[in-house]
Amino acid sequence: MHSGKLVTQLLQKARSLGVIFNFGFDIKHINPQGTLWCASNGGKEFSAHKIIVATNGFSKRLIPEEDITPARGQLLLTESIPDLKLKGTFHAHEGYFYFRALGDKILLGGGRNIDRKNENTESQEVSDVIQSALEELLRKVILPEKQVKIERRWAGTMAFGSNNEKDPIVKELETNLFVGARLGGMGVAMAPMLAEKIANIALK
Repeated sequence: MHSGKLVTQLLQKARSLGVIFNFGFDIKHINPQGTLWCASNGGKEFSAHKIIVATNGFSKRLIPEEDITPARGQLLLTESIPDLKLKGTFHAHEGYFYFRALGDKILLGGGRNIDRKNENTESQEVSDVIQSALEELLRKVILPEKQVKIERRWAGTMAFGSNNEKDPIVKELETNLFVGARLGGMGVAMAPMLAEKIANIALK
């Protein structure tokens, strides 16, 4: 699945249903205000009858009492590889590494178990420790006989519990304040079901 195309289609669908998006509004606080909830970025604010916190690894900022630990996920993408015969999706080292062909390139990610303490972060900068581990797997295991160049490296933010808990948090925290978060690295797969569940709770 192409996550960028997925988001584009979701935005188009939501806008066609009348949903209004306010991108770039970095919410710092959510506080009760009479019968409403007020979301503020320290300078501006808006109020709503109901608020759902659904920012996964970043949700800890708004609901610090919940067991949500941000976790960085790092990836790399190779340049085109002539005659690449890799088919399927693969996992290694108890699933902490994963890779697959993306056209004639290899998409490879994971490895946070190597440096878990430093990978429990909101930072989306890549690290030498994890990137070196990814490259070692690529060059020694996946394609040991090929000279492969890296086209791109990047990182994203996942969410787990303090003991690597992966079960999502889907509940009403206080009257009309809800949370749907901690997807355990399975956000794309789990988000549709979680979204439907939290929507059903909030719309009761």
